[in-house]
Amino acid sequence: KQKTAYEMRESDWSSDVCSSDLFPSHDKRILVLGITPEWSYPVAIEKNLELTIADEKSAEKLNRIAAENSKVAKIHLRLDTGMNRIGFKVGRPEEFKEVIRRIDLMLNLKIQSVYSHYSASEDAQLCSVQTSKFMAATDGINFPRHIASSKAARIINQDPFDYVRVGIELFGLDNPILNRRPLS
Repeated sequence: KQKTAYEMRESDWSSDVCSSDLFPSHDKRILVLGITPEWSYPVAIEKNLELTIADEKSAEKLNRIAAENSKVAKIHLRLDTGMNRIGFKVGRPEEFKEVIRRIDLMLNLKIQSVYSHYSASEDAQLCSVQTSKFMAATDGINFPRHIASSKAARIINQDPFDYVRVGIELFGLDNPILNRRPLS
């Protein structure tokens, strides 16, 4: 039986959800793109999951929990450049850069990358605005940067960035080249 989020939270999450069957020992990097609830930080740290951090308070709490467990948590900082869901606000790039400096000084966190997400990858003009915001906020920062999904990477030049996140196109969806074949 699948459990609700509430049932998982109230149970021993480490044995019910993150059993060895679900998260076997792995040598792959796993980035959690969404927000990880704070109550699950200990298991995420134990399982070496790389977490998205979208605000300084979450970074402080994760740093404290990692320290209590004598671990260093790997994190990716999410910027909100226009999707308006989650992420550090980038209206004032210098303030954001100061936040990154403070987080980088936290001993039990290791920043792996800084990223954002295009709100409409088919809209080149909007993507250009978001790219400009992202570049301004991350200029001079010495961490890998990424902003594009696989769809956006086909449409928008990604030369200034370090990664492309392969998403729905990995399954052959939303790709005009693969969608040309009739379904049988």
